[in-house]
Amino acid sequence: MELNLIHLLRLTREPAFSSNAASYYVHLPELAPFGYLHTIFIAPKEETLRQCADRLRMPEGLRRFFTFQNGADLFFNSLSLFGILEPGRLLSRTNDRIQAPFDLEDMNRQHRLPPEGEWILIGSYGFDGTQLLFHRLTEKIQAVERKHRHRVSEWADFDTYLQDEIGRLSSLFSEAGKLLVDKKYTVPGSEEIA
Repeated sequence: MELNLIHLLRLTREPAFSSNAASYYVHLPELAPFGYLHTIFIAPKEETLRQCADRLRMPEGLRRFFTFQNGADLFFNSLSLFGILEPGRLLSRTNDRIQAPFDLEDMNRQHRLPPEGEWILIGSYGFDGTQLLFHRLTEKIQAVERKHRHRVSEWADFDTYLQDEIGRLSSLFSEAGKLLVDKKYTVPGSEEIA
């Protein structure tokens, strides 16, 4: 199955901007001076990935994802997939063109998901903070409400999740990056579009 976001998003043009940390696709200056439809972070170093994967008891499906990229902010921050930061690296949001993903390990610590537990927090949705969880044993994916943890959607595996959600979100945006519906529809499980 496909885990490379550049292929799944069908990004055939060169990035609008690239740095040593990320590639930025479809510039959206009307929304923000440094706004991009998609920001895909460069894959982590192999040793950094191995160490993080060991600490988090990361399943193979998630580990494979990180061999292609180190997380992403997709559809103008409608969906953030967390990444892996090198130990000791400070997160700086002062330069909009040189970003880092939200740190997978730190986000799991903040949300009190222990490494010995069943779930890993791997991302969130920008509209309401709906969280994306990866089950360590079954590799199922669940989208759950941020506060109450009620499940709003579930997928059999990460590959299926990526294909389904990228397809669904792609249908909500024009090729130029304009959101065609109310932002509440960017969250899985939202009511059907009339």
